[in-house]
Amino acid sequence: MDSGTLKRSGRITRRGPTLLRSMLVEVAWMVYMRNPWARAFVQRISRGIASRKKIAIVALARKLLVRLWAMLRDGTSWRDATVRGSPPEDTGPVTALSSVAVAIG
Repeated sequence: MDSGTLKRSGRITRRGPTLLRSMLVEVAWMVYMRNPWARAFVQRISRGIASRKKIAIVALARKLLVRLWAMLRDGTSWRDATVRGSPPEDTGPVTALSSVAVAIG
């Protein structure tokens, strides 16, 4: 198949741990409410249509999961990219994922 000819039409699967999926979506809602980058991402994905907001929140949850996994893999901390192209600011020492879970819950 040539590049760019793949058409994806399907639903988000319900595979994997249910608790992890639901926690990721809850975190995505919290990030959406408090982070301008996440709000802009959800607005862009949902295209301003209220019925697509939940779909955009699930997409944000997946994006957060990918970024968190990369942070754990590389041993880096969260860098809030408020302005595109600007250098990320140092957010301090790397915190363990367990302390993030405690702060959320």
